[in-house]
Amino acid sequence: QLSAERQIEVYLTSLKKQLKEGLIDRDEYDTSVARLKPKAKMTARKVFSIEEMTQDDELVGRLETLYYRELFGRKPSEKDHKLENEVLVGKDDQQLAGAIWYAIEPTKAYKKCVYLDMVFVGNEYRKTGLGTQLMFNLLSQTPEGHSIITYAWKPVIDFYRRHGFLSTDEESTKGGQLFLKMVLPLTKKSFDKYCREKAHVENYFDAY
Repeated sequence: QLSAERQIEVYLTSLKKQLKEGLIDRDEYDTSVARLKPKAKMTARKVFSIEEMTQDDELVGRLETLYYRELFGRKPSEKDHKLENEVLVGKDDQQLAGAIWYAIEPTKAYKKCVYLDMVFVGNEYRKTGLGTQLMFNLLSQTPEGHSIITYAWKPVIDFYRRHGFLSTDEESTKGGQLFLKMVLPLTKKSFDKYCREKAHVENYFDAY
């Protein structure tokens, strides 16, 4: 007779096969997997050390791989579009806990903007305040008068809304996952400017 742990492994394998064969979609797969995950033991708020690291650092690479595995079920590849990101890494003592990847004015289209490329928090560090600490540290790195723009993965849109991001009606897909464009204007001037620029677009904002 199979142990409980082995039964879960067999079930996860069957889910992956069903996803690959198109018998279930990504949302169904993610929901099923989430039900099997053990609840995070670390639920208390705590203080993490936040360090600036380079994108090509081996430790950053490990976190990026975890991010891609969670969102797309694969490792990052050379085909993935890569920005010249700066990275803030959260650590619990010396244990990697999460990271945030961002670029200041990466293209002409993002003038006066910081592009928040990726956010990853390890499963055991969720609901500990790490995501908020990473976000606050990003704010400290954001030049005055700049807005922060991101494409938020569907399951974490509420996280961004709780931190003041405005939803738009612009969507993007990658690897079968849906992302929603969101913006955080950090001054009244930048908020007004952003609204004026989008005023001609019907129903551009769904919340502000």
